[in-house]
Amino acid sequence: LSGLLAMDVEGVPLPAEVASLLSRRDPGREDGDGDGTPGGDETADNEVNEAFAQVLRVIGSLQQRVQGSEGIVADLQAQADELEEKRRTLARQAERAERERDVAVERSEKAEAAARLARSE
Repeated sequence: LSGLLAMDVEGVPLPAEVASLLSRRDPGREDGDGDGTPGGDETADNEVNEAFAQVLRVIGSLQQRVQGSEGIVADLQAQADELEEKRRTLARQAERAERERDVAVERSEKAEAAARLARSE
């Protein structure tokens, strides 16, 4: 059972701390009644209880990871928002510069045409 729980649903290994939780075993687990022989139904109950406890430990560990990641995600989102705003600002500046360039080229062409006309007269 531990081997199955050590993989997530897509077959990707779980993080080391989760895998270590799953690999922990209760030393008296196989001897359900303490007499040195397997305990039958009691052993099966113990295995189910151990599996359930392992699942709870995994869930707790993953919840801690999620909580730790939430701050990182929020910081990254804030950085992404700042970068998006900078991109928009730069895009507006580039568009404005292109319009100003087009106007300057048009003025230059008109001035050159006027100068040629003045020289030809």
